[in-house]
Amino acid sequence: MSAEVAAPTVLDSALSTVDAAVRAAEQARQEERTAAEKDRANRHHQYLSILIRSKSPKPGDDKRLAELILSLGLTTDEVRRDSSRIADADKKIPFILNRDEADAAYTGSYDSIKAMEERHKAEMKEAKEAHARASYESRRVGWFEADIAKLYREAPELFAEGLLKLPEVIWKRLTDKPAAAPAPQRVCPEVRTCINGRYVEPIIGPDGHYLRDERGQYVYASKPFPEPLLDEQGRPRVDLRGRVIYPEPEQPKASSPSDAPEVAEADETANDDS
Repeated sequence: MSAEVAAPTVLDSALSTVDAAVRAAEQARQEERTAAEKDRANRHHQYLSILIRSKSPKPGDDKRLAELILSLGLTTDEVRRDSSRIADADKKIPFILNRDEADAAYTGSYDSIKAMEERHKAEMKEAKEAHARASYESRRVGWFEADIAKLYREAPELFAEGLLKLPEVIWKRLTDKPAAAPAPQRVCPEVRTCINGRYVEPIIGPDGHYLRDERGQYVYASKPFPEPLLDEQGRPRVDLRGRVIYPEPEQPKASSPSDAPEVAEADETANDDS
């Protein structure tokens, strides 16, 4: 037997409306209190800033300071006490940065400044430790993936039978085939040069393109030698395609004088046969 749900009565509806109105009013009062607190903190900040720069005031500081003292409801003794604290802090710590943007919580006391310095040191230490922990976690994940990859190579049957369950990301890295390396560039005669008596090409990088230095020049295995051929004006000679002409590489000399005639005779015999 199912329990019957009673329909809301007029009283229930009225009470829910009252509750909603009370919550809305409380929220409005809370927002007003928060705005008032922010406004007072801002005015107190301006009040302290004017006191801090009292040795080098700006035009209109006296009138603005009087307005802030009245709006904050401070007494003469409280203002004089704050001023003496700031003067005492100036004697102990003569360097106070950003006087115009002094923190609202700053009271001019030596202890408050030291507390801010200690808090800053603690925040820096915490940030450094968090970075170290993140770095260690990254390396630990890398070690785990390396161990899994080794196991995958040595015992693939464990993975095939579903005995080991791996996260989707690691499984994808194990099964995906590595991308094919880019094909090296074709030989480009325009960029070849003569080094140590033979023509060479610039070094080809891992992306398949010729390496260049910071000046945009091609990178060779060693310093180019010899220099290109020069014309009458002392400029490098170029061929019909605009390519710089380098001296022909030196041919290796024959081991004995008798080798050259034999080659010539062989060439003549080939010509006769043709």
